[in-house]
Amino acid sequence: MSNQIIDRIEEFMATKNLNNNQLTKIAGLSVGMLGKARRTRKGFHSDSIEKILNAFPELSPDYLIMGKGPMFRPSDHQEILLSTHSDETSQHRTYQLLANIIREKDRRIETLNREIGALKQEIQHLNKVL
Repeated sequence: MSNQIIDRIEEFMATKNLNNNQLTKIAGLSVGMLGKARRTRKGFHSDSIEKILNAFPELSPDYLIMGKGPMFRPSDHQEILLSTHSDETSQHRTYQLLANIIREKDRRIETLNREIGALKQEIQHLNKVL
């Protein structure tokens, strides 16, 4: 298990096949901050960690911050499948899980839209360079 947050961010980047620029743009981090953190092996500010977690809702906060548990959060879909009770409490829990799934999907759509925008800007920049 990695000792520093930066190590776990690098593991996540490798898993998602992301480079510094892509993660920076998708998460809305300050330009150069990630590269500097990787070179110096220094920690992140809490606002940067929060931006990364908001941009990648599938990334487990426990894993990123404390190095505990799996890298990816368990899917709410799995929890719904495990919910077999038909009482009112179970129905309420199912409703909450469905609402969480919808919110998670909305966040993912927002993240993908930001990523698309960043990629479009990168394409425009590359077209100008070429």
